[in-house]
Amino acid sequence: MLNRARHLTHWSLLLVLSVAVGWPIVHAGIGAGALVGPMLAGIAMGMSGTRIGISGRAFVLAQGVLGCMIASMLEASVLDGVAAHFGAMAAAVVLTLVGATATGWVLTRTGTMPGSTGAWGSLPGAAAAMVTMSAAFGGDPRMVAVMQYLRVMIVILAATAVSHYAVTEGAPGGQIAMLAAAKAQPSVSASTQICTILIAVAASWLGWASRVPAGALLLPIVVGGALQISGVMTLAMPHGVVVLALATLGWSIGLRFKRDLIAPMLRALPTILLGIVALLLLCTLAAWLLTLLAPVSMLTAYLATSPGGLDSVAVLALEANADMPFVVAFQTLRLFAVVLVGPFLGRWLARGAPLK
Repeated sequence: MLNRARHLTHWSLLLVLSVAVGWPIVHAGIGAGALVGPMLAGIAMGMSGTRIGISGRAFVLAQGVLGCMIASMLEASVLDGVAAHFGAMAAAVVLTLVGATATGWVLTRTGTMPGSTGAWGSLPGAAAAMVTMSAAFGGDPRMVAVMQYLRVMIVILAATAVSHYAVTEGAPGGQIAMLAAAKAQPSVSASTQICTILIAVAASWLGWASRVPAGALLLPIVVGGALQISGVMTLAMPHGVVVLALATLGWSIGLRFKRDLIAPMLRALPTILLGIVALLLLCTLAAWLLTLLAPVSMLTAYLATSPGGLDSVAVLALEANADMPFVVAFQTLRLFAVVLVGPFLGRWLARGAPLK
């Protein structure tokens, strides 16, 4: 009974903090506040010692909602454009992986991270998969988790600032684009919204059950996109459901930062931050090269190459009115590339790690 009351108190405090932090961010014209606010509140609660957390089912459903929200923005014409520039995207993915491997090699060779931890922590785009695989290939999954989710947090904050600046400086009507899109559908029937939610639930569950990396997000995009583009139905996700899904994603990131990781994280923080900055700079270079090879804006290229999670970067792309299908396609391509080559890179880098 006491534990239940404590959990209820902590959840109430988390909700209050999320609103207190997220509300000013959203009203400052930054649509990603629905993600950033809960993430920062989750970090504060996680570091304070709370034991509450987001269940796997809730995280899967949140990804499904976001996937259908992304699918509702898809059009056949933009997908044709992505296919036409697949070569440029592949080249940028290779450049990013080479840079991430180089960063992991430095972290591993200097002995600042045990075994192949530096390698797994540096590979972008599949945080949960990297944490899982690191344990099987000689890395420290706890430190990999710190590196991965600290990088995701920094990427979200940096990309939020960049996208907000780009929107306020020049993009017409781009503020809070995703949340506005969720609200600005008064003619959509309740049955359409219910069907969209059911598609999100079913597709996300099937995606999770298939064990495909990020399948809970990717399958709703594929299924929902097919329905949207073919004209079978128009997807429409209720605004409140979208906000709850974004908050759930933010909490799932923030609550992973636990008190018992403070000491090891502080010791390794200079090295971790150096690796994150190096990877961010490299991805920015890849973004610039991508604009030379494909007719996309620097904002779209920057978000596409950002080494954050697919779900969080997609939120920012929608909020900034970037070319969201291009961003999702690039992030998906890199996700599968990382998962496919990650085990080989991790084992290769682990061989060069100094003995402790």
